[in-house]
Amino acid sequence: MSGDPRREEVPMRELLLATIEPPAPGLAERVLAAVANGPDERREPRGHWALSLVAVLLAGALVGTLVLGVRLSHRSGTPAAGAAPAVAGIGAIRAAGARVFPGGWVAEQSANRRVTLFQGSDGGRTWVPRLTYDGGLPSQVVLDASGAGVVVAGPRDVSAAELLVYETADGGVTWKRMPAPTGASAWGIPFFVDGRQGWVLASLGAAVAEMLSTTDGGQTWTAGTQFNDRANFPGLSSVHLRILWASGGRAIVVPPLGAGTVPVHVFVTDDGGATWRSSFPATAGQPVTAANGQLDARLLPDGRAVLFLQPVDEKGRGTALLAFVSADAGRSWSQGVAVDGPAADRALFALDDAHWWASTGSGADLLTTADGGRTVQRHPAALPGGFAFQSIGFTSPGEGWAVATARGQTALFLSHDGGAHWEPLTPPV
Repeated sequence: MSGDPRREEVPMRELLLATIEPPAPGLAERVLAAVANGPDERREPRGHWALSLVAVLLAGALVGTLVLGVRLSHRSGTPAAGAAPAVAGIGAIRAAGARVFPGGWVAEQSANRRVTLFQGSDGGRTWVPRLTYDGGLPSQVVLDASGAGVVVAGPRDVSAAELLVYETADGGVTWKRMPAPTGASAWGIPFFVDGRQGWVLASLGAAVAEMLSTTDGGQTWTAGTQFNDRANFPGLSSVHLRILWASGGRAIVVPPLGAGTVPVHVFVTDDGGATWRSSFPATAGQPVTAANGQLDARLLPDGRAVLFLQPVDEKGRGTALLAFVSADAGRSWSQGVAVDGPAADRALFALDDAHWWASTGSGADLLTTADGGRTVQRHPAALPGGFAFQSIGFTSPGEGWAVATARGQTALFLSHDGGAHWEPLTPPV
């Protein structure tokens, strides 16, 4: 288009800016005005004037299209082409794995299996590294009001089944590894009911095991009666069993997911592990086995317990999520309560026999109950940004922590209202 170069420069500059940043209101009008109000020191021939008018109209249409596209993109939340997949405003955890524990503790594991345990303060807005070790993520971080506590760390080599327990006496500021008792060929997973009292299974050879107990955070251990673990846990490897303990030497054995074909789902003891027996009802006509997809359990020191179970059908597909409650450390169980329909990977947590949390759907929705499953509250899309729950931990019916992932990004979240709403936290660094 021939004419004054200054008149052509203004609309072209506005169009270029529109492709770089969201256009301000009235952009199309400014482009047209810039052309109309520019210097007109010489008149163009009529034919050139007509071509110029067509070009200006085409420019206005292009600007309108850009404005509409940008505004629709902003409304829908769709990132621009080439944008990073990370969720804006939510800090990512730079770790291969992470897990939250009640009381504001977060464990992170690097790609080379180096674990760092962080303690949160200021509501989880600042973090202090308290313990670093080589191994797997902890199964327990337990502290009591006196400041005594333990960390049950994951072993460096799962096949070795080593004993890895750290003890603190100052509320977790400093930690010390406890020496393992000698004489065992392999160790089970330790479990502590508080910062001092715990148990662990020691494998002494073929079909011979014993339970060891401690009352000083693992500094010393006392051996119990030996028993035949193969006979008591048929088809299961006793060193990989999760054994939950209550006071008085009562315990529940939780077989790992998909392990064995025994026609019961849990084993219990009333005498510190000297003798064991099976305990669990059938579910809606389905025989319950160790391959039925048991997911998680919680046992309190007073013997109250809740057991989550997701049975599978004949094709191996998960059916409904069921919950069972016990008031006597697993000696007897309630009828199963149907909490939810089938779902893939779940994050589960039970604060006690009344307060439970379970992720559902694609993992972003949350189910909560405060009355043992009689009524269930559903919180769709409880997490912002399309995150899905990976682990959950509550210190009270209202205060909870979570690790969640979205599009390869892992982040921490905090809830003050029982899981209905979650806010992102600044992650440990």
